[in-house]
Order: sequence, then structure tokens, then C-alpha cells
Amino acid sequence: MDPNVIWEDLYAALRVMDRQQACDQAAALLLWLDAGGYPPRLVEPEEMAEPSRSKIVREFCLGVLQRSGGPP
Repeated sequence: MDPNVIWEDLYAALRVMDRQQACDQAAALLLWLDAGGYPPRLVEPEEMAEPSRSKIVREFCLGVLQRSGGPP
């Protein structure tokens, strides 16, 4: 899995207000991170440490799921 592609897909789903797709992508990223996967790029080039990126991605994905009534 490429977390960068999933992150981009998540944003694309949010732009067109596709809640189901956004929740699917958010859940996939959370599973990936929980399994020890690396976080997607948020800034170029690697200006932010990986633990900080993971925290930001986790919080964002959890927010998407909570606002959409998905799993916490």
C-alpha cells in the first residue's frame, strides 16, 4: 500500500463530498499506521519528523470517521 496515494484519494473524496470513500480511505490509513506503516508525506522534503506526521494523519482520519458516523 502507498499511504501517499491513499492520502490523496482521501482528500479527493472530501473535495467531492464522498463520505463513504473518505471513510474508507481514512480507515485504510489508520489500519496501515496501526500496523507500523510509514505515514504519507505532508510537506516536502521530509520537513516534519515521521512521528509528528503519523500523529497528524491519525487525528485527521479519526476526525473524518467521527464526523461521518464511522468507527472511532
